[in-house]
Amino acid sequence: MVKIYTVKELADLLGVSEFHIRRLTYQGKLPGRKWGKRIVFLEDDLKEYFKTLDFVNPRVGIK
Repeated sequence: MVKIYTVKELADLLGVSEFHIRRLTYQGKLPGRKWGKRIVFLEDDLKEYFKTLDFVNPRVGIK
């Protein structure tokens, strides 16, 4: 069964505000889905999204 995250759960998990999660979602930068009046995030969608991000090495910067 796929895990479903709410805006609050994802914000807590990533250590950012709920506002920041909503803003990134509305900008199309996070793969959120509308479920009634709520925005939810499927674990599989998030895994695929995070695989597409660049690797950051603190000593070198973004590759």
